[in-house]
Amino acid sequence: MALFLLGFSACMEQNRPIFRGAEVEFDFAVLTAPVGGLTFPRRTVANTVGETEFRVNFVSAHRAEDTFVDVEIDPEFTTAVEGVDFTLSDTRVRIPANESFGFVTVGIINTGAIGGFVDVTLKLVDTGDVIASPNFQRVQVRITRPAPPADPAG
Repeated sequence: MALFLLGFSACMEQNRPIFRGAEVEFDFAVLTAPVGGLTFPRRTVANTVGETEFRVNFVSAHRAEDTFVDVEIDPEFTTAVEGVDFTLSDTRVRIPANESFGFVTVGIINTGAIGGFVDVTLKLVDTGDVIASPNFQRVQVRITRPAPPADPAG
């Protein structure tokens, strides 16, 4: 009887939903827990690191043509100044045809030993037929700066 039921149920048509949309997300946001009090993760780097890169995942079937995704600086969660503390490689991420991801690079400017830290928060933006995942559309870079040397005159 059990074999009959198993065999009978294996042939039943199953209506599973198929995702047909196009969505993008930051890989780092998917793999890393959010920072306490925020809904997105943070990568902490020294101001001497040079640059840090984030992968943008394309969550859909591959496309025959390149897909472009807009990236913006989220002013609500950013204290760093573009051109002073960091540079952004581009405000559009290119996901090549027949690929699943592209990259955005944040250049870290060495501001010297002035102490403290600043934050820059990137946000993926909906672009027509491609939407940004509401849960994984932001990442933050915290740029730490060493404290200045102690004054020997004291």
